[in-house]
Amino acid sequence: MIVLGSLWSGTLGFLHISQSPTVKTSTSSVVSQSVETSTIKNIRTPDSKDTDFYKDSNYIYVYYGTDGFEPYAGQVKPSGFDEKYKGKNLTFITGVDVPSFAALGSSLGTHYFKDKNRVYCQDLDLIPILNADSATFTLVFDDDSVGAKDKNHKYLGCSTVQ
Repeated sequence: MIVLGSLWSGTLGFLHISQSPTVKTSTSSVVSQSVETSTIKNIRTPDSKDTDFYKDSNYIYVYYGTDGFEPYAGQVKPSGFDEKYKGKNLTFITGVDVPSFAALGSSLGTHYFKDKNRVYCQDLDLIPILNADSATFTLVFDDDSVGAKDKNHKYLGCSTVQ
């Protein structure tokens, strides 16, 4: 058995994959059962580090140990999501372009992601950065007051600083 876990923050659990392409998930979770196990993969940074997120062709997922994969982001919210997670602290981020969603890496302790339309930072949750330009957004490593920039702004964490 191969065991993969997040090397980034380690807060969301472990993924257990057997030698075959099947993923072990909780059988009590309706959404977990719909994960495309043949295409599920960790979203890795450009320097090949695992992140807390996984994806198939439909959704971005987080993995909660024995509870399995839980949908976290995608173009539209899965049917029955609100009922299933009523009273739980799990939200769904809509408008995410799953095929182009990628990890950019980490700068000054903040993890950044983007898709073809938006840029996101990971604080406790994945947060869209308002007005960030996805096409020109890059990480900054030589300035302790700025973690990222695009053609219009500079960013520290999830906030615009210039």
